[in-house]
Amino acid sequence: ITLNDMANPTVYINLITTETKKSSFLYKTCEKQAQEIVSLFQVMCEQNKTANTALTPLQETSSADEIKKYKELLDTGVITQEEFDSKKKQLLGL
Repeated sequence: ITLNDMANPTVYINLITTETKKSSFLYKTCEKQAQEIVSLFQVMCEQNKTANTALTPLQETSSADEIKKYKELLDTGVITQEEFDSKKKQLLGL
């Protein structure tokens, strides 16, 4: 999978992790799954292109909205408590 991210431009999905013959049931099943994954990503990319062309102008977000967003990132473990506290102080002008 190729991504639009310079730091991590490619992600590999390993469907088969052992030596397998191309004529085996496992290989054929995984080959079908790989085709379905690729098709799904193509649909998602097309939907994303369509959604991006139909975007309305962004509304300004309040400090409270930003803090809420960072709190969700904290709760899901994406950022640390220290990062959250620092951003919160910055947004509140403290």
